[in-house]
Amino acid sequence: MDIPPDRDELRIAQQLPVISPQRDSLAAVLLTRWLRLAAPYGMARLQVAHRRGRERWSLSWHTPTRQAKTLQAPTLAALFVCLLAEMAPEEQRRWAGDATR
Repeated sequence: MDIPPDRDELRIAQQLPVISPQRDSLAAVLLTRWLRLAAPYGMARLQVAHRRGRERWSLSWHTPTRQAKTLQAPTLAALFVCLLAEMAPEEQRRWAGDATR
């Protein structure tokens, strides 16, 4: 699921409100934590590919019902935002640090 670049940056800024150099680090930490939680349901993997001087990140996992899922994005931060979009609203709030709503 690709998000248009202008909306992509806005959503990243909303979900990861830190300065740009820290976004990928924060996203890496959050994605690593999420991968650990997804691993008991089967394969869970984070990969990067380099083509024509550009990175392309992909996240693959199995859901609790053993359904295979894959997301792709140009940065780790964008990948985390795409992952949030796949989650149920209560999970989105939990991962975004807002469990009170």
